[in-house]
Amino acid sequence: MFHFSPASLMSRSGLALMCSAVQAVAGEGEVLLYNWSGYIDPNAAALYQERFGQRLVVDTYDLSDEAEARLSAGGTGYDVAVVSSETIRRLMEAEVLLPREMPVEIAPEDPARQMRDALRAAIPGVQHYAVPYLWGTTGLVYDRDAVLERLPDAPLNSWGLIFDPTNAAALEDCGLTIVDSVEEVVPAALAYLGKDPNSKVPEEIEAAFDVLRQIAPYVRSFDTDQYDDVGNGEICAAISWSSDGLGRDIEGSGGDYRYVTPVEGANFWVDLLVIPRDAPDPVRAAGLVEFILSPEVLLPSAEYAGACSSISYAEGQEAEDGTSCAALAVPSQSNLYFLQSRDAAEKAHFDSVWRLLQIEG
Repeated sequence: MFHFSPASLMSRSGLALMCSAVQAVAGEGEVLLYNWSGYIDPNAAALYQERFGQRLVVDTYDLSDEAEARLSAGGTGYDVAVVSSETIRRLMEAEVLLPREMPVEIAPEDPARQMRDALRAAIPGVQHYAVPYLWGTTGLVYDRDAVLERLPDAPLNSWGLIFDPTNAAALEDCGLTIVDSVEEVVPAALAYLGKDPNSKVPEEIEAAFDVLRQIAPYVRSFDTDQYDDVGNGEICAAISWSSDGLGRDIEGSGGDYRYVTPVEGANFWVDLLVIPRDAPDPVRAAGLVEFILSPEVLLPSAEYAGACSSISYAEGQEAEDGTSCAALAVPSQSNLYFLQSRDAAEKAHFDSVWRLLQIEG
């Protein structure tokens, strides 16, 4: 059960608008969820209506920047939203989220409890605004046969597979893509250089961007939906979310696709359920969060999205390459890391360099 503090129901103030939000208005008997596309069980809406007698409407987005901007602008009409762990601190600071306590306690030995503790350590105070929904990693997906045909000695478990310009040039003809998420790709380049993925040192960040500039001419696209590219056999290597690299079984791709978290380190991302401060009915919104986290909705949603959840740790599920949900419990136990939110000025700088890099190619 979610508990609201008295202050959490006060009207917001002092919010600087980042953009003009598109007003989403719920009709009579409708509840609005703002979510990544393809990120909840398709049967959830019917189950919600059957249980509560209201229609669950899902409005979707493809970029975390889009979700951050819309929520920051306010007036969305959403009851609940899903946001990335990279953006949550900025949303908290903008005071556009409804504070509340985390729901039920989890046993100390539960992998989900360990993950939540790591998240709270990385983002202080997050437990007062958000609850984990689904999670995964950002790594490499590649067609083993196509890569080895061009690079017999390819470093298949390293960011060097793509970040080394010689390798990127060799893979250009068979398709090379990078997920359109600067807050994840720059830290990956920092890890490749042996630096702290959360580094704020200007010279180190510039070096990471220089790595990206050198390979940009060989990149086919900066894409947020690489699942179809892989499924259709249109690329041979990508920096990708595990939900695309390990998503719903890829059939008919004609390739031997693998997904790995590079040895230099990989981002452990968490998508979080939050309630906008201006949600029409906070009690109804809390009920929607609890519905989404119920086993009959959460597990099929995780399986549908190719992501992990608090109940994705079935016995015998762990894979030899360490990419299964059972192996993603605690980032500190492996080569995974949590990313800390960049402040607004840092994010603006990242965005401007990132877009220029894509334009200039």
